Amino acid sequence: MTRALVPLLLLVLLCGAFAGQAAWRYRSADPGVSADWSATEILLQEAGLRPEHIESTLLAIGRGGASGLIVRANGADLTREEVDAVSAFAQNGGRVIVLAETALAARFGMEVAPVAIHSTTGGVLRAEGVGGPLLPAARPLLGAGDPILSTETASFVDADGDGRASATDVAGPFTVGRRTPEGGVIVISSADLLEPASLEDAATRAYARDLFATHFPAGAIVALDATRARDDAPLRDAIVAASIDASHVAWLRVVVVAVSAAASGTAWLVLRPSTAPMKTDERVPLAERGS
Repeated sequence: MTRALVPLLLLVLLCGAFAGQAAWRYRSADPGVSADWSATEILLQEAGLRPEHIESTLLAIGRGGASGLIVRANGADLTREEVDAVSAFAQNGGRVIVLAETALAARFGMEVAPVAIHSTTGGVLRAEGVGGPLLPAARPLLGAGDPILSTETASFVDADGDGRASATDVAGPFTVGRRTPEGGVIVISSADLLEPASLEDAATRAYARDLFATHFPAGAIVALDATRARDDAPLRDAIVAASIDASHVAWLRVVVVAVSAAASGTAWLVLRPSTAPMKTDERVPLAERGS
């Protein structure tokens, strides 16, 4: 029976290593990039608006007194319930600005294309027109809604991946900002439009201040998305990823097979029915001796 404990112990250690790898993946998963709303708060106040932060979950947007909301992509996907909450907020008259958050854009009939737009000049991309705002990391914005913001003509999507504008690339301008037909939601495909570094640019700061003043009601409370909670999927995804990783490690596959075979063999030896003949007491009773 003691021999059966050896492969069992090995299996426990193997499972522990697997669980440790999954836990490490979960802990190291990107929970989102913190947004610095400091410069945005100043511009909102200059426009006569009152900024406040939503720290926990966007489900709280329907419970406060905010009539405006700004959401930006941060590397952590919104849950379906949060998307529903923002959609309901907009349907009830809330005014929303979405910065490159793909799930929300899709809910409002738009698609943030998974390709970056570059300036042919090699500098930071700007919007069209004299004094257009900076559009760092902007992507083409497709789908429904009225176009309200486009890139400069000197822009391109690097289709051939050579890092420079060429005849095989897609030339601009590209639509990067749209407004829903009802006017309550604006989607802009640059997540970093309102970052402090972008708002140091005078044209970008002027554009943002005007955008706030015209889109949000005077004196409104505008909620800023400061949530960073993971959704329910990453832990499950970490376990699946650990399984996939394990299946691709040759020596680990050998160990799993060997330990499993050893455990099965030992269990069979311990639990198999005995085929040895039953031993009987060969001593002859005293009563039968001499007969």
